[in-house]
Amino acid sequence: MKKHAILNRFIATLLIVALILATVGCKSANVADNENTPELEHMVSPDRTLFVGETLTIAEMFNTRELRFVANKYMRENPGVTIEVIDYFGDYERDGHLLEVQKLIASQLMAGSGPVLIEAALADYLDPRSATFFCDWYPVMAADPGFGEEDWFMNVFHAVSVNGRLTAFPIHFIYSFIAANSTIPGLPEAMAGKDGITMSEMMELHREMQGETAYSFEPFFDLTWIRELYIDSFINLETGWVDINNERFIELITYAERITDRDISGSIHSSGYQRTEASWSERYFFYITNPIQYQHLVDFEESLLFSGNTPLVNDLGELVMYPTQGYILSVNATPTEQALAWDFLKFMMEPDNYQISYYGSMQPTNRNILRFTVEEKLPSDIRDNNWRLTGTANEAAEDLIAKMTAFGEMPMHNMRSLPDAIIGMPAGVFPEAMRQFQDGLVSAEQTALNLQNQVELVLMEISR
Repeated sequence: MKKHAILNRFIATLLIVALILATVGCKSANVADNENTPELEHMVSPDRTLFVGETLTIAEMFNTRELRFVANKYMRENPGVTIEVIDYFGDYERDGHLLEVQKLIASQLMAGSGPVLIEAALADYLDPRSATFFCDWYPVMAADPGFGEEDWFMNVFHAVSVNGRLTAFPIHFIYSFIAANSTIPGLPEAMAGKDGITMSEMMELHREMQGETAYSFEPFFDLTWIRELYIDSFINLETGWVDINNERFIELITYAERITDRDISGSIHSSGYQRTEASWSERYFFYITNPIQYQHLVDFEESLLFSGNTPLVNDLGELVMYPTQGYILSVNATPTEQALAWDFLKFMMEPDNYQISYYGSMQPTNRNILRFTVEEKLPSDIRDNNWRLTGTANEAAEDLIAKMTAFGEMPMHNMRSLPDAIIGMPAGVFPEAMRQFQDGLVSAEQTALNLQNQVELVLMEISR
């Protein structure tokens, strides 16, 4: 831990020096949306002859077959362009996390080099020490005549933005909704008509409605949900406020640990989900599901034991979402490299190039891609699971698109709302503290005190 603290202080010092000395290559990141600098105009209306001989470097978590397909197709359609994918999955397998990769890329950016396009998981865009090395996508989107906000779920962009800047362009996102155990008396009625439900409200229902049978909360619920849904209600990054060492937090993690079931396997989304569902209905109050599990969003002839799709929201009624994939643009890139990166990013999001086999498990930020995904994926799900729908497959597709669109239009809260040094899995201070508490190594009271001190230290380091 001491070595990490020293390293973090060293990196913070380097960043401060870099902020003073570095020249910012993406001027569009510092201009108003309606201004077109020569660099910005070149990005959205490039002289494509300049692409010949250029290499676009992309830092990725995985160098997947699907990504290689898109890259090769782009190179075929744009002779003279080279797409070079830098794959960091080996580093992740070795370390079990991406912290060292994030530090490596941060050091490259500070030195004026590094990849041009960076998958957001490989850079902590919420850490103010590194955010200045990332371009703001908003001016680019506003200046590009081919970008229409009506084609996108802009609430995702707003949720991912920090201080009005969009440094991580989200291309997919995921969220949760709640299916309730219909065999528990009164629970379906308690959930009926809700536009959204918070985790606190779910816990209260679980506490109040326990009968003679001791039901656990949810199959996959554990203390990581506290990280994602609650921790930023005890921390304010902008003001430096931290209030974790209190009775509310202690009671929260104590009760969450009590209702967690560690003996769980399987998924309702797998083949034979009805058999799994029947077993789970004897053990759990809720099933926290997501939009990729279509069976909770289409209408069947038979009734599901876990029914409903009430969205999971925060205390402000905002849909709790997570940007599952996004891209950051380096300020060190030349104007031509930045134009090439924007062109390739748009190319990836065209229906003819969208790889459903890999990306279909997430909701795209592009509305046209959503329709394309549902129309391609739903028929195979119906066929593979022998679903008996109440209407036609086309009617089910339209209803599904309408429901997912409604979710995508809700006000949103980004679960990745704090720097990875605090909540990053598994190396952040919060996941490590929760692991020690869940393993019985420390008490809830000591966990709260430890986190108070550790988070205060992290905030001090990143604010220098």
